[in-house]
Parts: sequence; C-alpha cells; structure tokens
Amino acid sequence: MPAGCMVRVKICFSCNREYIGKPKISRRDNKTEICGVCAEFEALRELLIQNIQQPTEAAFETFSQFLSIRFGPLRA
Repeated sequence: MPAGCMVRVKICFSCNREYIGKPKISRRDNKTEICGVCAEFEALRELLIQNIQQPTEAAFETFSQFLSIRFGPLRA
C-alpha cells in the first residue's frame, strides 16, 4: 500500500470486532453490514440447521467451539 494511504476500518455489528474490506450483508435481516467471518458463521449455522432434523444445544455448542478455535471467541 502506498505511503500516506488511509485504510477504512469498520466495526462489525455482530461481533464488535474491527475489520477491513467490503462488508457482507447479514442473513438475519438482509440489510445489516457485518464482517466476513460473521457472514460465514451465519451461512454455516443456517446450513447446519437445514441438515439436522432435530438440532440440539449440544450440536450448536460443538459448532460454536469449532468456530471459536478457528476465528477466536464470537459474541452470542
């Protein structure tokens, strides 16, 4: 990046973390701008719900733990 260029840092509405780059649109309301990590989380969560006939709290906890290991702690 050339010297003197400013980078616009945004705050994700979902996780309250800073991110750089183009925001993604939340699947929850189709208008809230969120970071790519949270967008991926929402997509994977939706996929998990669709593919499990009876989702359980344990399944969501396991999924959340996986994402926390990969991306760091997420806000509930």
